[in-house]
Amino acid sequence: IAGGGGGVPLAEGEDGLRGVDAVVDKDYVAELLATAVGASRLIILTDVPGAALSFASPQRRFLEEMTVKEARLHMRRGEFAPGSMAPKVEACLEFLAAGGRDAVIAATADAAAAFQGRAGTRLVAG
Repeated sequence: IAGGGGGVPLAEGEDGLRGVDAVVDKDYVAELLATAVGASRLIILTDVPGAALSFASPQRRFLEEMTVKEARLHMRRGEFAPGSMAPKVEACLEFLAAGGRDAVIAATADAAAAFQGRAGTRLVAG
């Protein structure tokens, strides 16, 4: 399931509809759709193998698994860049909070392996 932007964003005001500046975030749309259909797993595909600590440094370390608690700690520490990995992790956290079993962030090339639980960063309750 996928969703994204398109069309003119509108807001209803006293004078009717008017155009507004807005962005439809694909990660949040994916989470909302997955939650709406009662999916057990959310997979967010991107151009890197998964979420990483110290991403922009030589000490970069991709994570195989994170609990909700660990993900929130890494978010508070600024490990995931706004507009990049942070929205993906936040969407996964929302999905888990809504009852999803697990969520995976993985490279597009690894989609099949991510679906089988063999690639990417898996986020789980805890």
